[in-house]
Amino acid sequence: WSATLSLALPLVLVSITGQFLPGMAILRSSGYSTPARPIIAVTAITSVAVAFFGGITIVIAAITAALCTGRDAHEDPARRYVAGVSNGLFYLIGGKKLLDSTIFSVPDIIIPVPVHPKKVRRRGYNQSTIFGKAVGAVIKVALADDILIKDTETTSQTGKSRTERVVNVSEVFVLKKPEEISGRHVLVVDDVITTGATLEACCLKLKEGGAKSISVLSIAVAG
Repeated sequence: WSATLSLALPLVLVSITGQFLPGMAILRSSGYSTPARPIIAVTAITSVAVAFFGGITIVIAAITAALCTGRDAHEDPARRYVAGVSNGLFYLIGGKKLLDSTIFSVPDIIIPVPVHPKKVRRRGYNQSTIFGKAVGAVIKVALADDILIKDTETTSQTGKSRTERVVNVSEVFVLKKPEEISGRHVLVVDDVITTGATLEACCLKLKEGGAKSISVLSIAVAG
């Protein structure tokens, strides 16, 4: 249930409000009367199927819909599918090239952004740890949640400016086992990035411990 509430439900809400609704609105404004129910049903079923192979979710890409369904794609609405097909091929080829590059090198260890033990006891879980374990299971990299520790309980970051957030988390993280990350590529996972202050504080502490390189992965970025 913790994974459902912390990962699945937020991801569904983000997908519906951030992709499906704008995507369907763009299709309507471009003159297409495609019903929403079959699209949602097919993408939902496909998302469940690909989840067994490490897939996250499949949705209407609102920006892609805007690019491929307007007059810039073709004056004739019946011919605009060519832009969509071309876009899909570009994603496949471009994605393969990126995966083959050194940009997405597999990390040596995964470390979740920690929360204070009191909050873990109250909540029952750290959502970043759950997310990191899922990522680690797919890429076959171990997660360690006992290396970077939050030993000072801070006030909520919600509503604070970036400066206030940086000050709030500047000295709250402790590196317990620097030898575990020294000279290694560390992947730091978080649930949502807002200003990046917490992630920055974590990464600085890891660099102090001798991490060779640091990558960051998040479920979402909030404006």
